[in-house]
Amino acid sequence: MLKQLRNLLLMPFKADLVVYVAIFFLASCNQQGKVSLEGYLDIEPGVVSVKTGALTFTSQILFTSSNQTVDITNNGTADVTLTEISNSGLGLLSPYTLASGTTCSTGLVLKSGATCMLVVTFAPIASGQFPSVAVVKYFDGGSPQIKNISLSGKGLDPANLNISDGATYDFQKVALDGSATKTFTVTNIGELSGVLGTVTTGALGLAGYFALAGGTCTTGGTVIAGATCTLIVSF
Repeated sequence: MLKQLRNLLLMPFKADLVVYVAIFFLASCNQQGKVSLEGYLDIEPGVVSVKTGALTFTSQILFTSSNQTVDITNNGTADVTLTEISNSGLGLLSPYTLASGTTCSTGLVLKSGATCMLVVTFAPIASGQFPSVAVVKYFDGGSPQIKNISLSGKGLDPANLNISDGATYDFQKVALDGSATKTFTVTNIGELSGVLGTVTTGALGLAGYFALAGGTCTTGGTVIAGATCTLIVSF
């Protein structure tokens, strides 16, 4: 009797425990799991690098030209689209131009790691300094960007010999058996040294009653920029 009573008293506890465990197990099995995932794709924008930020041309004689190159590289992850290459909004203007061999162009798409090349020509037609800036505009996949390349060069006048007293000179009247002399000054008004050719009294030089009587200008002599020499001519 005591054993039956003891079992009876234990049954509710055992039943409650079994039910509790069963409910917990079922609840665990039937629970719908949800995992919230958040994140973003980390793509670095296109980053244009310029091999050199400046192109400095050596002094250039007028009406001659020289070239320099610059590499444009996309060091980012996203594609880069070139939208403008200019120093004026209208492309490169004189004395700078883009030369044959240039591979960068408006609308060109540079993939990650790709490079294109600008070949810039400096061709001065006037003397003096020519500072400028070439602007490379591009879209980096997110927003417009700009890279500047400074340009500098100097145009030089070649040697330019100027003879005093103009293109003609009149000795006026000279008595028979008499003579007169005139000293002409030759000045190099250019920006480079000049080498004198033949100074002669022959058929291509002075002839007839005129003769070269002296002076510091000599065949093969050098007249540096701004310097002078003399020619003495007798009649």
